[in-house]
Order: sequence, then C-alpha cells, then structure tokens
Amino acid sequence: MISAQNTMSGVRRTIPIALHVLLFVMTFAALHAADPWDRLTTAANRPPAEAEKELNALLLENPTFHAAHYDLGTLILKKDPEAAAAHLLAATMSPNRDLAADAYHNLALARWSQGRLEDALAAEVRAADLNPELAPQRDQMRKAVLVRKDDARLKAEEEARRLKIPNADLPPAFVNEPYDAHVAARGGAGGNRFSADAKTVLPKGLELDPDGRLHGTPSEAKRHQLALQITDSTGATATGTIGLEVRPPPMITTEALPEAVAGQPYRAELAQNGLATPRWTADGLPEGLSIEEGPAATSAIVGTPLAPTAARIAVSALEDPRRADRAYDLIVGDAFAPDVAVLPPATAWAPYTHRVGVRGPALDYRWELSSRMESMAMASDGTLTGTPEKAGTMRVPVRISVPDGRTRTAQLSLPVNPPPVIEEKDPIQLTQGSPAERPLSASGGTPPLAWSLANGELPAGIRLDPDGALRGATAATGDYEITVALKDRWDAGTQQKLKITVAQANDGAKQDQQQPGKKDDQKKDDQKKPDGQDQKPGDQDQAKKPGDDKKPGDESKPGDSKPGDEAKDQQDAKAKQDQQAKDQANQQARDQQRKDQAAKAAKAAKDAKDQKDAGKPGEKPKDQAPSDPAPVAQGKPDPAQEHAQAATARWLETLPIENRAALRDQLLHGQSQTAPRGKPW
Repeated sequence: MISAQNTMSGVRRTIPIALHVLLFVMTFAALHAADPWDRLTTAANRPPAEAEKELNALLLENPTFHAAHYDLGTLILKKDPEAAAAHLLAATMSPNRDLAADAYHNLALARWSQGRLEDALAAEVRAADLNPELAPQRDQMRKAVLVRKDDARLKAEEEARRLKIPNADLPPAFVNEPYDAHVAARGGAGGNRFSADAKTVLPKGLELDPDGRLHGTPSEAKRHQLALQITDSTGATATGTIGLEVRPPPMITTEALPEAVAGQPYRAELAQNGLATPRWTADGLPEGLSIEEGPAATSAIVGTPLAPTAARIAVSALEDPRRADRAYDLIVGDAFAPDVAVLPPATAWAPYTHRVGVRGPALDYRWELSSRMESMAMASDGTLTGTPEKAGTMRVPVRISVPDGRTRTAQLSLPVNPPPVIEEKDPIQLTQGSPAERPLSASGGTPPLAWSLANGELPAGIRLDPDGALRGATAATGDYEITVALKDRWDAGTQQKLKITVAQANDGAKQDQQQPGKKDDQKKDDQKKPDGQDQKPGDQDQAKKPGDDKKPGDESKPGDSKPGDEAKDQQDAKAKQDQQAKDQANQQARDQQRKDQAAKAAKAAKDAKDQKDAGKPGEKPKDQAPSDPAPVAQGKPDPAQEHAQAATARWLETLPIENRAALRDQLLHGQSQTAPRGKPW
C-alpha cells in the first residue's frame, strides 16, 4: 500500500514538470516564429506585392514597429507618396538615430513628390541634423528648391505678361437705366481692340466699342455670358468670357398682406427685385406693428395689432439712386383669418402641397374650398394639394369654420411658375489653365434650383456645383459633350446636352511676332552679348567700327589736305591697327577664360557624378531625385544653359552681393544626390 501510494505520488509530481516543459517549448517556438525582426527580414526578400502585404500585416500586430514603417514607406514611395509619407513620419520617431535620419530623408522625397517643397526641405534638414553624412543631400535639396522657386517666379512673370481677358463679372446693369463699363484686359503689348465672338449676342440696348467700352440702356432683364476677343498692337489675340447680369427695375414683389387679428402675433414677409441692400420704410401701420429688415434684402411687418381696423400702408425700399414703392390695404379683424394671403409658389405640371395656418385663438378650425377647382383640393386641416395645369396666378377660394358655427371666407393667391428651362444654346468656352467661374443660365422653376451632371465627363479639374456654376481649372484642351440636369423645389426637372470647348492657352507665341527685320535685329543684338551677359565698358571698343570716333563736321573735304597730313594719316592708321590687334588679343583671352570656366564646371559635375555612383559601402543604387539644371558643357554654349544663366542672374539680383557668386555656381552646375538610401531595416 505504501509503495503504491509513493508511486502515485511520483506520478503526480511528474505530470506538472512535463507540462511546464511542454509549455515552455511551445511558448519559445511561438515567440521565435512571431519575432518581428525575422518577419521583417523575410518581407525584405519577397517580391514587392508580397512584401507590402506582409509589412501591413506586421504593422497591424506591431503598430509601433518603426523599422517596418520605414520599410513599407520606402517600398511604396513612388506608388503612393501620401501613404508612404505617413509611414515614414511614424518611422522618424525611432530612438535609433540612423533609422530616424533615413526616415526623414525618404520623407523628404515623399513630400517632394507631393509638391510640398518647403516640407521636403524641412525633413531633409532634420535628416542632416541626425546624420551629418546627409548634409550634401540637404544642400542639394536646398538648391533644387531654390531653382523650383525661381522657375515658378519666371512662369508667374510670363503669365502676367500674357495677353488675356480675365473671366469675371462686369458691374450689374438695370433695365431702362444708362449703363457704362469697360472690359478689363491684362498683359499684352497695349493698343488693345475688343470684339464680340460671332455667336455672342449682346444684351438688347448695349454696344461694345473697340476700346472695350460696353454702354447703352438695356431693355431686358437677363444674365448674359459674353464671349469676347482681344487683339493687341502686335497681333496677339486672346479670348475670354465675361458675365453681365441685367437686373429688372426695382419693384416690391409681395402682392398682398394677410389679414391680421387683434391681440394675435402677426408677421407678413416683404420681397423685392432689383435692389442689393435696400433700406425699408412703412407709413400708416396700425398701432402695435412695425417694419424690420430681413435676410437677403427682404423685410417683414411684425408685431401684435392692438385693435381691429382697416389701414392703408405705403411701403418703400430705397437704395440711392433707385427705389421701389407699393401701397397695401391691411385689415385687422377681431376673429380669425388665414395666416397668409399669398401661398408659396408652385410649378406648372408638378405636384404641389402646402398646409395653410390660421391666425386667431386656439380653436378647432375646419378648412374647405368654397368653390370647386379642377386641379386642386383642400383637406380639413388646411393642406392644399394638386397639380397646377398652367403658369400664372391661381385664385384659391377657402372657407374656415369653428365648432360654435362661425365661418368666414377668404381668397388666397397661388403663384404658378413655368417649368424650369435650361437656356444654354452656344458652346461654353473655357481656357486651358485659366480659373473658371461660369454660371449656367436657366429660367422658370421654383427656387431653390439644383443642378447636376446627368451624363458625360467634364474636363479634368472642372466641376458643376449645385448652384449651376462651372468652377475650377483644367490643363486639358478639346471639346467635351455632357448632359446637365436641373430640378426645382417641386422636382420639376429638365435635361439638356451641352458642348464645352476648352481653348488652348495663349502661350505668347503670337506676341513674339514682329515686323520683318525686327526679330533678326534682336538676334544680332543677342549675339553681341555672349553667355547672356551685357557688354562691359572695356568691351565697347571691340564693337566699334573704323571711323566711329569721328565727330560731325570732321569729314574731309577736297582741298583740305595740308603738308604733313599724309604722314599723320599713316600714323593714325598704324595706331588703329595696333588697337585692333590689342582688342583681338583681349577677346581671345576672354574666350579662353570662358572655356576654362566651362571645363572646370564640367569636371566638378563629373566628380559629383562619380561620387554619386560610388555611394556608401553596402548601399543599393540610389534612385534619381529632384533634378537641378545640367552642368555646362564644353565648347559652344548651350542655348538652354544660357537661358538658365539669365534666369538665375535675375533671381540672384535679389540676394546680398557676397552670396551671389557661390550660389550661381551651385544653381547652374550642381547635381542633386537626393535619393532613398540604405538597405531595408
């Protein structure tokens, strides 16, 4: 018995030991298999697609694994710079200075790809702070940023010089009022002459003069898009679209005021057309009522009338020098009445619904039509429904009753608008690279109107906003066909096909057209200035021709020669020959100096390239990075290099003199070495 007990006890002691050993082995194997550094190494040796998938999975399990963020960001740097930047930014938090430095360096490349030059330079500066070996890349990115900025400045200057008509709106015009405005133009050589496109119809009553003056007295309220052309004194041309809104004469549009009830709150909205920010007044209001300013140039009569009455009210909207006036009859009763006299507008052939309220004490009011209507019906709670069959103003007779037997009748007005119509007949003209703000024209419908694109594709960079305006800018050119849709408040809608023509930007080539001989003369002048530089004072002698030193009146005349003049002439001729020989020697010395400078620059560029190809021990080849201007070649000056020199000279003029020489050499001859560096971590 004792032996059996000892045996069982031994078994009990053995089982826990075996389990511990097994658990230890399994845990060690699991930890070893899940080691993130091993998985990182495995991912680095896989094809890019598999490596990206593995690194994403690794980061899901280890979100703060900086090396994995670095490898993934570097892997997708060219494919997705924005996502790469997010991973590289996470990698910059690594406590390992080398890893953080390389992450900042590649982050700079991602920012550069995104066009964020200042952010790219800031990241490269941070990389060099962590690892001084990256200082050359930092300096080269600085040069690249400077070159990009100078290039952007030159493009801006060129754009400012280019002849164009800015797409904008002229000041609004008013029906039956004299109008006078000038179309603006930018750039060009001056002497501009304006004309309307053959398909453009000017507003009735207005004329366009060749100097861009648009004047006259418009007779029709409408928004116009005027396609105009401008030609300057050199023959360069440009086109543009100008918006002009002809507003109706000022008018208060509210037809009638609803009946008020003594002792009950009252509000009656007032609307107008033709005034932007009017000041409202009202004379003859019953006691307890006043007029107040409302939003969007509207107003309202508000308050609580104190006693029943009948009043004649004169309402005015003033905006010097224009004004609008209208008179109303206002009844203040002692019982109850509809809360509106004019219902919200409807649209012809579109379903309509509106519930009318009652102004009066809290009672159980019952509504009905006091006479039959073909297309409309009214429920007992005051909800009016139906489909108006034509545009115009409908009269809606109603009867209101209360349980004590009292009734009253009223007649409401229902404005019915025509269905919406898109009024775009001609192709819509846009210009490549120019900001677009082109509202589409429509009439009819009940606001708010909502526009949308039903079919087709707009030029890249152009959008159609719900308010019906084409906005944006596109680098594309050509013709585009789209279908636009328009719906109003009651879902009355329409569609129309439109053609959009994007004209090529005027690149200024026409502006370079000159009179015969003028361009050749300019070339000759340029040839007198080698390397894009002006002649120095000491070079002027070489440009002179024999006889240039003579003054008016020095010409010899027959019989003017004196004894000894022949010897003097020979002496002068010899002196001129000596001077010409001296000038020729100076010119040869200057030519040789330029050749030496070009050779020196080419050698510096070659040394930089050799340094780039050499790289660091153990590194992979580096990718091409932001490029700077190419080094100067030996021999005949390259026209592109001369242009770069001239552009750089203009930029360098803004810097302190002591910095210009070094920066010029760096900008024109430096080679950027910025590229992803190092092996995967």
